Amino acid sequence: MSISTDIQTAIFERLTSAISVTALVGQRVYDAPDKDSVWPYISFGPSDQVPDDILCIEGQTHSLQIDAWSKATDGQREAKLIVDAVRKALHLYPIDLGAGAVLVMRVIIARVLPDPATGVTHGVVALEIEAEEA
Repeated sequence: MSISTDIQTAIFERLTSAISVTALVGQRVYDAPDKDSVWPYISFGPSDQVPDDILCIEGQTHSLQIDAWSKATDGQREAKLIVDAVRKALHLYPIDLGAGAVLVMRVIIARVLPDPATGVTHGVVALEIEAEEA
């Protein structure tokens, strides 16, 4: 196991159990959605990690993007509702990792934008997570 996969698992579990999120997308939270995925849905986007060691503690700062996808015909409303629900579910949510401890998880940006694909609205929730090795 790695801290980055443990963080993704914890975020997945939170998103698929938060009533405000499941009311909008059900259990449709994907690591790699396929062309047959039912809309709207949430997917994991890019992630990276930067070493952030302090004295004798091995730490990392993880950046992770959560994407919301909508094909609603009433504009950006559905995507905005999903982004807001994701933001509320994850910002400062305490997660416990088997491979390490998360010190802070916070939303650093939440936005909604038109996607280049016609009729698609894309929401982005960017997370920053400070973690330490166990």
